[in-house]
Amino acid sequence: MARDFNAMDDYRRRLAEGAADAPEPSAAVGQQPPTGGEPATVLAMGAEDKWLVAVIGAVLGVGVGFLLPWLGTLAARFPIPFAGPIEFLSSFEAPVLVVLRPVIGAVVGLVVAAVVIAGSPRITVSDGEILIAKGDDERRIERGQVAGVYREGSTLVIDSVEGRQLYKGDVEAPRAAVRDAFVAHGYRWEMVDRKA
Repeated sequence: MARDFNAMDDYRRRLAEGAADAPEPSAAVGQQPPTGGEPATVLAMGAEDKWLVAVIGAVLGVGVGFLLPWLGTLAARFPIPFAGPIEFLSSFEAPVLVVLRPVIGAVVGLVVAAVVIAGSPRITVSDGEILIAKGDDERRIERGQVAGVYREGSTLVIDSVEGRQLYKGDVEAPRAAVRDAFVAHGYRWEMVDRKA
């Protein structure tokens, strides 16, 4: 495991580097006793991110709809995944279908976006527990089970006192917000986040 993050050392380093706007260190970095008054923090995909995923899904679907005839000729020449259905769908040249292909593509793109949004985890951090909800599944991790929390790339890792991983998965929130959520509730954050 990485060493404990020391907020005061980070504050002094930022001041030495000339960061006049370096914020005062919060006493919450590292393991602190829970304050009891802090409301639960929810780490989840925000409304803007959901809209962005939906728009990207729809745009990609429309693009595939427009490119379907070209993909059909490509599927006829080369072995690509789903070659049969692509050839079948691109074989229709009726004027109505030329218009409907992008519309159907947009609908399919929105359905895929909805699946992605529904599958993104929602992590609720409170002083006493961490609740991880993904779709209809919920997992509760009691505070006493948690030895440390850190990031591994874009993945959030929660380690147990026994040294096993209680959770390893994505979290839909900015890096600093994830760190701040855990340290505000007194969990041991075990990573020096140099991008913060």
